Amino acid sequence: MLLKTIIVDNELHAVAIIEKILLKECHNISIVGKTTRPSEAISIIMEQQPDMVFLDIEMGSMSGFDLLDHLPSVDFEVVFVTAWDHYALEAIKKQAIDYLLKPVRIKELVSAVEKVRARKMKGQIQEVPLHTEAKTPSPLQTIKIPTSSGIDFIKVNSICRLEANGSYTKIFTCDKHSHLASKTLKEIEQLLPSQQFFRAHRSHIINTSFIKSYMKEGNGIILLEDGTQIPLSRRQRDAFMNILNEQ
Repeated sequence: MLLKTIIVDNELHAVAIIEKILLKECHNISIVGKTTRPSEAISIIMEQQPDMVFLDIEMGSMSGFDLLDHLPSVDFEVVFVTAWDHYALEAIKKQAIDYLLKPVRIKELVSAVEKVRARKMKGQIQEVPLHTEAKTPSPLQTIKIPTSSGIDFIKVNSICRLEANGSYTKIFTCDKHSHLASKTLKEIEQLLPSQQFFRAHRSHIINTSFIKSYMKEGNGIILLEDGTQIPLSRRQRDAFMNILNEQ
């Protein structure tokens, strides 16, 4: 499995050290981006959609935590690499897969990569049906969403759309209520029936039952029954056109 990797550290020599270890000690690693500027890292991450990001914490005007908060969604594994040990709790809250202290030890960095690889492989295995002749499972009726105050039970058919909000997700229902879930958009997407919900954009998932119209502006704008206008990404345009043709 090829892991698309990005390295972000405000010290050039630190980037070089991580890159050298990865290329020498780890197999099937593709370094698709590296930078010392957090603002540039945001653009690289959104463009490359990596599997894994090695991320420093203290980087001047923007910390590694700030960088993650600036992203529409965090659907990759984060390995924090820092000279400070007092950020570990916050790193856990950001759901980082590992937390490495500088100077980086080869064994620990390789171990972090293998954690990412194991998690990715586990996800792929779960997507493959164990028995091809097994009965089709019943459609999901309700999903349980963890929130800051507890757990919300939401009827799937009542969900109009979902929107990424950093490491959280806003869920909007047809009764015009919203729920803030403490899961990423990608994590919740995996709970929803793919035949009913469509990822129109990195930051947006829509219930195709609530599509009202489509406007050919830019890559496209999807108008939902609640009046919300959802941007359609260029990458998803063909798939969306297929949905319209099937309806």
